[in-house]
Amino acid sequence: MIVAIKPYYDATLYEAYPDKNTGLDEILEIQKTISGSSYAESRPILYFNTEDITRVLAANAVSASQISCSLIMNTVQMSEVPLAYNIQVLAVSGSWTNGTGKFADTELSGGVTWAYRAGESDILWRTSSFTAGTTGSYNVSPGGGNWYTGSVVSQSFSFKQNNDLNVNVTSIVRSWLTGSIYNDGLLVKLNNVNAADILTPTNIQFYSSDTHTVYGPSLFIQWANNVFTTGSLSPATVNDIPVVYLHGFRGEFKPDVTTRCFVRSRPMYPRKTFTQNSSYITVLYLPANSYYRILDAHTNEVIIDYSEFTKLSCDGEGNYFDFSTTPLYPERFYRFEFKAEFTGSTLYYDNDFIFKIVN
Repeated sequence: MIVAIKPYYDATLYEAYPDKNTGLDEILEIQKTISGSSYAESRPILYFNTEDITRVLAANAVSASQISCSLIMNTVQMSEVPLAYNIQVLAVSGSWTNGTGKFADTELSGGVTWAYRAGESDILWRTSSFTAGTTGSYNVSPGGGNWYTGSVVSQSFSFKQNNDLNVNVTSIVRSWLTGSIYNDGLLVKLNNVNAADILTPTNIQFYSSDTHTVYGPSLFIQWANNVFTTGSLSPATVNDIPVVYLHGFRGEFKPDVTTRCFVRSRPMYPRKTFTQNSSYITVLYLPANSYYRILDAHTNEVIIDYSEFTKLSCDGEGNYFDFSTTPLYPERFYRFEFKAEFTGSTLYYDNDFIFKIVN
């Protein structure tokens, strides 16, 4: 099962503009600008509500130790990106306010900035005398956020690689849930050592939670929820040339719900038998290592990929899977695809299983 949670709010901290708030900007930006021998950075900061996470766990009877969590951020555009770089995600130490500013605004507005956690109250980020287990750093202008030193997770990128951010933040989320650190959000930045080594200006833009597109950031909460009991069903084999279909598939789902889909398999060419029932209603079960994934029907972009969290379940009537529509957007079309790993062979199924999320 994979459930997506959206940020309550987010902004970008700009070292070159230490008093600028971007709490309502449609863009989050990782940036490095160079002037002579010095450089200035920018860092996205995001906040996900702990209550949203605990509500998901309670509704599905799963514990913090069972989940895996990923921060997903989709890129808008990039310029002068180095051949290799590393992006870090850290647990923020210190509460902050979102503010109502945008990068293009000429006047100052309240909210989080490079220098301030809360611009309205002139509460600065710490630059010295850090509390136990926390730190902060800056290059030119004091500020740039504070974070827990033991919370660093990262993702490395190389030339011609997908530059969307998909970093495992399980350790941070579990720390929030157990209370070992307080949830003040996530800070995203270039690796300090990596940033100093990058000798050219760098700009990576991501969609923010204020975007008017379907590509805003999400926190994916994932856990394995499949069960596999075949009952009296017979297994599908490669020799059967299995036909896969969705039983009772209506092609429409509501947003923000969990729903069940019934996956059925039958032989393409049933063997002749003496029976009063049609051989074409025979149900076989797919192998235990069978999976679904979800793609955008228009762009073919993979929204949910094959993984241990998308394994098909099975009972005495056939295969099925439960999935959450939270990663999907209303009034948009998506498509299911399936993969079945047989002994010595893997079969893929794309039979135009198209569906729409409807309000």
